[in-house]
Amino acid sequence: MIRLTAHLHASCLSHVPPLKTHPIATRHADYHLRQAIASRALSQKGVHHRAMDPNKQQPQQELTRLVIIGDVHGAWSATADLAALKLLNPSMCIFLGDFGNEDVELVSQVASLELPKAVILGNHDAWNTMTPRRLRQPPPPLPGETPAAPANAVLEQLRLLGPSHVGFGACQVPGDHHVSIVGARPFSRGGKYKETIRAFIAGLYEGIDSEEASAQKIVLCTQQEMARGNSVVLVSHNAPLGCGNDPWSISGIDWTPGGGDHGDPDLRTALDIMTEQGIKVPLVLCGHMHHRTQGGGHRRMVHMDTNGTLILNAATVPRVRRAPAAAGQSPRKAVLPDSPEDPVTWRHFLCVDLQQGPSMGKVVSARDVWVAVSGPPQTLVAEVMQTQELVRQREGQAGTNWELWDAHLQRWSNVFIAEPKINDLSISSHL
Repeated sequence: MIRLTAHLHASCLSHVPPLKTHPIATRHADYHLRQAIASRALSQKGVHHRAMDPNKQQPQQELTRLVIIGDVHGAWSATADLAALKLLNPSMCIFLGDFGNEDVELVSQVASLELPKAVILGNHDAWNTMTPRRLRQPPPPLPGETPAAPANAVLEQLRLLGPSHVGFGACQVPGDHHVSIVGARPFSRGGKYKETIRAFIAGLYEGIDSEEASAQKIVLCTQQEMARGNSVVLVSHNAPLGCGNDPWSISGIDWTPGGGDHGDPDLRTALDIMTEQGIKVPLVLCGHMHHRTQGGGHRRMVHMDTNGTLILNAATVPRVRRAPAAAGQSPRKAVLPDSPEDPVTWRHFLCVDLQQGPSMGKVVSARDVWVAVSGPPQTLVAEVMQTQELVRQREGQAGTNWELWDAHLQRWSNVFIAEPKINDLSISSHL
């Protein structure tokens, strides 16, 4: 039995006006999130939901909720994360890869997850296979990770995931959402399309033997899904090229002086081709570049592209942490494997709500969410403990004013997107 509680200590996850992030000590119930959770959670067999709202239910606009799991690196529990996901009530779960160093066992657990899901594998998921072992040694596994697996583990992961792996492919969000998840090049490690990458990808995907072929495949998959009448969300293990050269940029190089852009060039080419063709992709989801830079600062995890595409990085690592020692504190930074001695863990998710109807696929809200999961496996309790808004928007006659949370500067930046025509998008930013 999983018990989902809704006496939440944070701002809501739905489409109400943006609120500031509240610490764990806040005790006010959140009506809108409870209603969003209750819409489906009550109908799930074996799940108990406790609401504490005295108000009457208000009409809710239809939303598509994507719950994104960034770089896992071994930090996954089939029971605790399932409890958290049921609380967040996703239309689709999206995994951005790096489960471990070719960790077949963990990928098998994810493949068995009984929720709608889309997966794109990352560079660690092909750690031994993509780059010859003579060139580099695998890093020591993080707590909870299993040691690197044999070379055939890549094919085994792809077999286990089946159609839920969307690299160079797509899947639709179930139901009447009219949203498709399209995958870019899987196993990305960022940066230039080197010979080792080219040979590895060509061996797995027939005909994709160059950076240009990769870009064209991404475009083709997007065109096919839009021909179905669906809005498209692109998922990639890494962000596209062209999102900044600073070490704290969404895909900025932080391991050498002077920074640099570590984005994927083929994904950038694909986005540029689609812009020229009048194809609007409202959202790109990525990971790979962790939220803390090697210099100790925070990475900028939100970027508005010049073509009007919102890019969100979900790689908060480690994504599982100990509960804070005191009210109002952030979760501790150490990874905690599930254990009876300290059973309370906080688990990170990125929650994105997309609009349905005339503005189908437009991002309504995006939030970093920490969910606390506690109790024995038979009676797990899941609670949203902290949220951080990442985007705000206000539509005007000439376009949309966006506010983007800049984690590096710890403040909001303003971006205006003029949208009179898809081929005449303009962007201005004021920090």
